[in-house]
Amino acid sequence: MKRRINSARMRVRARLTALIPVTGLLFCGQALAAGTVLTLEQAIDQAVQHNRTLDNAEMDVGKAADELAAERTKRLPKLDLGLSENYNLSSQSFTFPAGLFGPIPTEDVKLDARTGFTTVVSASVKQPLSDLYRIGLSIDQFEVNEDIADQELRSRRQTIIRDVKQAYYNILKAQNELTSTEASISFYRELDQLVDRYYQEQTVLKYETMEVKSRLARAEHDAFTERNRLATEREKLNKLLGREVATAFSVAPVGIDQLAVPSHAEAESAAIEQRPEVNTSRLKLKHAQYGYRIKKSEYIPHIDLQYRYTRLYNTDFIPDKESAIGLTARWEFYDWGRKSQDLSKKSLAIQQARNEIEEAESQVIIEVNRRMRDLEDARNLVSVTSITQAAQQEKLRVLMNQYRQQTVLLDDVLKAERELTFANTEHNNAQLSVWTAQSELQKAMGEE
Repeated sequence: MKRRINSARMRVRARLTALIPVTGLLFCGQALAAGTVLTLEQAIDQAVQHNRTLDNAEMDVGKAADELAAERTKRLPKLDLGLSENYNLSSQSFTFPAGLFGPIPTEDVKLDARTGFTTVVSASVKQPLSDLYRIGLSIDQFEVNEDIADQELRSRRQTIIRDVKQAYYNILKAQNELTSTEASISFYRELDQLVDRYYQEQTVLKYETMEVKSRLARAEHDAFTERNRLATEREKLNKLLGREVATAFSVAPVGIDQLAVPSHAEAESAAIEQRPEVNTSRLKLKHAQYGYRIKKSEYIPHIDLQYRYTRLYNTDFIPDKESAIGLTARWEFYDWGRKSQDLSKKSLAIQQARNEIEEAESQVIIEVNRRMRDLEDARNLVSVTSITQAAQQEKLRVLMNQYRQQTVLLDDVLKAERELTFANTEHNNAQLSVWTAQSELQKAMGEE
């Protein structure tokens, strides 16, 4: 009988050793899978295609393109067609005395204008000439507006991609935590059976069995909480992807070794070249320069080529048709200093835009360097926590072997398991820090 009990103890202890909770760098258990497997690349593609905020930004680019197309039409002739219907309420008479036009008329002529309706139809075609220069500058400025809208779209796209990555990494972290907790549950269940046997054999005390059962209940509650948190993180990612929040899926592992780390010089150069904020500040300088030139062009007189045709109906005593072509010119020769003041304001706007470029570039370099340091710190921390995790795993293995021989107390085993759980949590948080720092660095560099 004693032999069978010892044999059973050995089998249970062997299973306990195999069930020591460990968390690999990027372990995602099959038990956590729900629905289809969603890779990080697929998540980013879906967010870019279906995110509602990004759709609105794309519409802003479309609106800027429409405004540009509308501005270009100002180069073309302006066509006007007018129609008016007038009713003469009072009688009118016109007298042309004899000899008014030399030999004619030979006697006084009196014309009475009858009451009634008079219809006037007019049509004109006006082609701007001198304004073509100003219109061209305005079109160039609207092209800059379109480019600014495109940079805003790029900025929002980068923010969405960063948010998708963060949500994806949060799910990975939650899955790893749940995997570790489920391993602890299995460990405590087997340990509970073993301690119950020891209690029946009167080799352990009652409080020790209660301690193990308490740890098991706590681990089961933690697993329940982590499953709820994992469900919430999945819903957040579904929202970012523009799909039903209840869509079931699981995520694929992302290896830390797969993350490329550029040099500081490469990161700074890429950021200065790619960051939407820097590009937008440069475009704002061009916009301000065009604004100055447009305002300066107001000194040029307005000269238009115009053709006009007018036709009167129900009129007998004056010509009923008129057709003319000619040039029209308008020039405000004195404006009380208004144009000069406006030009001064535009000049200050140009200087402000130059300052904003320098400010944006400096801010970008500071941010890139900070993100690089964060990534370096996070990667170093992963190495440290990995060593700590391995040490705690080995410590628990040794103590379990000693507990089989009953040379250590149960408290020592439970303490080692608690330290391993803490080490697993630290390692999981360190991984999330690496993923987050990498994502922030990519956004700081202007990558999509």
